Amino acid sequence: MRTYKRVILTLGASLLAVGAFLFGAAAYSQKYWPFGGRFELLDLVTARLQGRIARATDQYDKTEIESGYHDLVVERYPLKFRDWGPTGPLLVLGQSEFLVGTRLGEVYRVVLNSGQAEETLIGKIAVDESNETSAGLKDFLLTGPHRLLATVVTYQPSRGCFSMLLLEFEFDTAAKKLEQRRQLLETHPCVKPALNPEQGGRMIKFSDDSILVSVGEGRKRLGGQLGKILKVQLADGAVTDFASGTRNAQGLFLDVKSGQIFETEHGPRGGDEFNLIQQGKDYGWPKVSYGTPYEGAEAPPVKPGEISGDHTGYEQPIFTFIPSIGISNLVRYPANGSEFPRWRDDFLVASLRAQSLYRMRLLDGRIIFAEPIDIGERIRDLDVLPNGAIVLKTDTPRLVIISRRSADSVSTPK
Repeated sequence: MRTYKRVILTLGASLLAVGAFLFGAAAYSQKYWPFGGRFELLDLVTARLQGRIARATDQYDKTEIESGYHDLVVERYPLKFRDWGPTGPLLVLGQSEFLVGTRLGEVYRVVLNSGQAEETLIGKIAVDESNETSAGLKDFLLTGPHRLLATVVTYQPSRGCFSMLLLEFEFDTAAKKLEQRRQLLETHPCVKPALNPEQGGRMIKFSDDSILVSVGEGRKRLGGQLGKILKVQLADGAVTDFASGTRNAQGLFLDVKSGQIFETEHGPRGGDEFNLIQQGKDYGWPKVSYGTPYEGAEAPPVKPGEISGDHTGYEQPIFTFIPSIGISNLVRYPANGSEFPRWRDDFLVASLRAQSLYRMRLLDGRIIFAEPIDIGERIRDLDVLPNGAIVLKTDTPRLVIISRRSADSVSTPK
């Protein structure tokens, strides 16, 4: 009997040791996993467990960092709701009031107050996933006092594929409640999960009666509305192609003063792009890219007619990040912004992989410099607040407020 118990205890201890080894391998990006391969399920479980611990212990934090032109104060407000992976978007409602979405469609009103982020769940937008490819809530756009648009990449179980939806909601700004009114767009073709679609979903207001929205591509498979920036009429949902050859546009910005449209998009291995978007132009994907295919079995081969490490014959990017920074959204700091007077008219480009905010100056059609400001977190979204400070939404998830240190001299113009 004692031998039987000893065997059971030994077996249990062995299983615990194997489990600890597997979780340790996942937690350390499998650096010590001797058998090769990826364990995505373990990665996911570990990430969620780490996220739960982080949310429970995370606290408001205030630090100072230096940049080339200003000394910065960085305030980090932890968000206690659950979110992971490609987390949801941010919408500024006021100086300290925000709309924040999670990947799986929960929509929160967040108010920053005395070092706390006060969160109120105001609605849920339906998002379906499959176990092969992630989906999620991608962007918000307020087009009127009571009209909110949202983009959602969602799985279609009846067809076994993914598409992006553009949805319109009645947004009660007083009660902060959402009520879906209509669907303006469902992108086509529907993309099979195995193609690992690059998801896009960024929106900007183009005119009083239309918007622009980015649509990702399906693992180098284009056609239909994939890999394009679309113009959508708000009155009836009529759609026209605005620009093509974009891989996964994560940032769109309309400069109202000049009328120019700027875009940031994920390239392949290397080749994240900062583009000036013009109607009717082709930006080359997947025929050309300054990036190169990813290594390993997942890398789609370069086909005849495609060029890696070049952009000949198509619209050239203003700037390309090599290596890739995991580019996300962008804004242009206002010409009259008071918080950072030496940043006026500069672009602020967020990154995921590089965990930095890049300040970029455009002069005579070219980027003069790209200053990385190390934030230390994956930046999913950003915007400029009414007082000129910057708000970042990170994958942690946190809201990060960046302001200028009061002792910072501003006597010298930019």
